[in-house]
Amino acid sequence: GTATRGQKVNYIITAQNDAPVADKLKIRGHSSNSAFAVRYYDTAGTVITPQIVAGTYTTRRLNPGQSVDIRMEITLKTNAPPPACPLPCHELLTRPVTIASKANPNQTDTIRTTTTRLN
Repeated sequence: GTATRGQKVNYIITAQNDAPVADKLKIRGHSSNSAFAVRYYDTAGTVITPQIVAGTYTTRRLNPGQSVDIRMEITLKTNAPPPACPLPCHELLTRPVTIASKANPNQTDTIRTTTTRLN
């Protein structure tokens, strides 16, 4: 999609426990860059950006098949250089989000951040 400078676009990242046992999931995502401000929120609307960027955010305990949604808000900065996202900005923005099992960190999933666009 496209966005004008200063506009916020929201996406939903869905993390699902695909294991046959209950587990917590650790989520890691990319941070802001020269063109975009990136913020992450849990389902209660609490800012969890520092934990997501550090890779330390842990979901609640999820039973097999259960999922949790994380909202990712991307704002195109008003002073973004033209084009709005030159290289390497685009590479930084499109990095995947990584989801790993807390109990077994070797079990990981990688998803694209643009799974569901809200606006």
